[in-house]
Amino acid sequence: MDVLNDIKSIYQGENAIRNHQIFAVVLIIYLILNNVFEHRDMFWLALILEFVFETIIGGYLFSYLSNVLHKNQTGMPCIKELNIQKALVTVGLSILWGIYILIPLLFIAGIIYALTTRVLAQFSSLVIVFFAMLGLLLCIPAIFMKHLIIIAYSDNVPAKTLLSPLLMRKLFASYVPVLYIYTKYFFFALLACMMLVGILVTLIFLKVNYTVVACISLCVGIPFAYVLFIIYTFSFPKSLTEVYVNEVRPWLAPVKTECDS
Repeated sequence: MDVLNDIKSIYQGENAIRNHQIFAVVLIIYLILNNVFEHRDMFWLALILEFVFETIIGGYLFSYLSNVLHKNQTGMPCIKELNIQKALVTVGLSILWGIYILIPLLFIAGIIYALTTRVLAQFSSLVIVFFAMLGLLLCIPAIFMKHLIIIAYSDNVPAKTLLSPLLMRKLFASYVPVLYIYTKYFFFALLACMMLVGILVTLIFLKVNYTVVACISLCVGIPFAYVLFIIYTFSFPKSLTEVYVNEVRPWLAPVKTECDS
């Protein structure tokens, strides 16, 4: 299965496990500090921490995608590879394109709302919920279209070339393959979550001691949550590189550098 291969690939390569351990430590430190700041109402410190963490993630993502595109390396990058300037630009592009994509999505959401409240008002609530959920599921993948911009930046396309919202028209020509990949990952994650919940419910049904169930939940749930985070942050964008190479790169014409020669 493609999804499993993409997930497995990020755990391969030189020093992959060590790099994952370092990344996990960074994630744990962020979660602990974020929890402390929120409980003590330290809003500004929490905001600064969030920015620092997103910058680190941006640096990791840029290095990872660059390695995938130029070196055919799919393992977790070393923290030493992180470039602060590239990381900041990556975060900036992600925020900018999140806003670009959000505007038409809000327009589509308004149309869906109008349909569900007026045109479909004569039908049962189940039909209304169905169409609302269908519209939501079709809109969500569009949010991830911004990954194609991040991939392009990782492919040495100048950041200034990627600032124009006019790119959106050509970018959305790749919506169908992104929707297909998103659907695969969505159902994979959903199935995995259902299996985990099923195991825990079975243990409770069998009247296993709650302390044991809690320990199993922690021992299984924490690594499971980490893997899901890795899938969303790295494996999913990596799977979009093929869409980028086949459908986006030809018209974006990336700048050739030493990495490509």
